[in-house]
Amino acid sequence: MSAFIVEAEVIKAVALRISTPHCGRPDVKVAERVANTLNEQNHASVNYRYNEDYDVETLTISNRELLKLSAVSLASVVSAAACINYQSCDTKDYEDTEAGKLLHTFLRESAHKLAMEAGANNWGTL
Repeated sequence: MSAFIVEAEVIKAVALRISTPHCGRPDVKVAERVANTLNEQNHASVNYRYNEDYDVETLTISNRELLKLSAVSLASVVSAAACINYQSCDTKDYEDTEAGKLLHTFLRESAHKLAMEAGANNWGTL
């Protein structure tokens, strides 16, 4: 296994999607909190794996980024979330961290949304 620091833009896109209610506008302050939670866990994972001490930059989301990142497809954001999950799981307590819980919930809920968008039948039918 290896780990790397995920790009801030990728983390912000995932955080925006996680913090956006169904058919609603994202709450930028909530999205920034989520982005920083994900970013801190990603850094903690890399620092733990490689015995490093990389500094964690505080992430903010500008209006321009809000417009750009809100347009990213659900499929791309799910792929990005899976990447962040993999790159952030090296600490021993990962499953109990807020970042781990946020990502697992998002990935689980998004699987059904993606299936429905791809034309899958309702639950339990083929």
